Amino acid sequence: MTDPISVRTDQLVRLQAFETWTARLLGAWLPGVVDWDAKHQMAEHLWEDLQHARDLRTRLWELRVSRPDRHVAPSIETAARQLGAATSDVAFIAGTYLVLLEALTVAYRNLLGDAHPIQDRPTVPLLERILADKARQQDWGRATVQAWVTTGDKRREVDRWMRYAGEVLEACGGIDGTRPARPIARPLPGHPP
Repeated sequence: MTDPISVRTDQLVRLQAFETWTARLLGAWLPGVVDWDAKHQMAEHLWEDLQHARDLRTRLWELRVSRPDRHVAPSIETAARQLGAATSDVAFIAGTYLVLLEALTVAYRNLLGDAHPIQDRPTVPLLERILADKARQQDWGRATVQAWVTTGDKRREVDRWMRYAGEVLEACGGIDGTRPARPIARPLPGHPP
């Protein structure tokens, strides 16, 4: 029988890794963002994501996971690097905020719903705070994508990239790692999948 505490700990390890890679994605994309307001907002989200990663890492240390990054599945890094291959700011924002953050939100909600009332008590406020931040980040992402998608071509580009982002997350085993990982399809250089 699988120990539910170790399962939740493994999920926290993956969530911490995804938070770290989300911040890295934002940081890598940030210098090229043309819209100054978007650049400012994404920088704030990068900072929040790093705070989430730090707080999750601290919680993992409390749970006696001494090196949370040591046993992270390499498919998470591969997935993050693929998500950074978007061809435009709006595609990147759609893939990151409307697909990746949505998947993270679902994983956090599931973990919160499965939380043990005593054993996970220190984790619950952390998850609730992260969920509140993710909701604000997603609201910004939705509004930005809606405002920037002004043509049918842009809509098709964004839809293709969002489908691809979902496929990438599935291929890495999902945010929570409950599905088997499989090879991640790479987009053609300069073309959305």
